[in-house]
Amino acid sequence: MISLAWQLQVEAKHTVEVRRALAAVVGGVASGCGGGIGWVRIVPGEEPVLLALAPRIDLVAEQVTTALGGPSAHHLWLELEPARYLGEVIDPYRAFGGSDAELEALLGSGGVRCILAIRTGSSKEGQRLELVLHGTRASLRRIVGAARPYLATLRALLAASTNVAAAPKPRVKSML
Repeated sequence: MISLAWQLQVEAKHTVEVRRALAAVVGGVASGCGGGIGWVRIVPGEEPVLLALAPRIDLVAEQVTTALGGPSAHHLWLELEPARYLGEVIDPYRAFGGSDAELEALLGSGGVRCILAIRTGSSKEGQRLELVLHGTRASLRRIVGAARPYLATLRALLAASTNVAAAPKPRVKSML
C-alpha cells in the first residue's frame, strides 16, 4: 500500500469555497471510475456509518460537501471494484477504526481499488483538513491524473487562503 498525504489549514473566510472545490475534485474523480463509491464515517469504538453512491459527480460532491461541513470527523471514500457492494467490503455491524492495518486489509481484499481518508477538525484560524490517499502505485497514478482538471480552483483558493499581505519595506535613501 502506498499513501499520499496532504494537510490543509484553511482560514475561516475561505472554508466554504475550499470545501466546495475539494468536493468538485472528489466528485470529478469518482465520476470517472468504473465501480461504485462508498462513503464511511468512522466513530471510534462504534459501528461505521456506510453510504453507497453511484459514481456521479453531483451525488458524490454533495456528500463530500455535507461531510466536510459537519463536526470534526474521520471519513473514508472508497472506490469499489465493479460489481462489488460496500457492505461486502466493510461489515456494517462491526466496529471499524480506519487504522492503517484495516485500510491495507480493505485494499488487499480485492473489493476496493483505492481509499481517500479525510480527517476534519477546527482550529482558531478556521478548518484543518488532513487528506490521505491509499492504494497501489497504478491506482494512485490514475486517481491523481484524473484529478488534474479539477485542481485549478482548489489551488487558487488555497493560495488565497495562505497568502499574507506583504509588510511594507522601509525606504532607504542612498547617499551614493
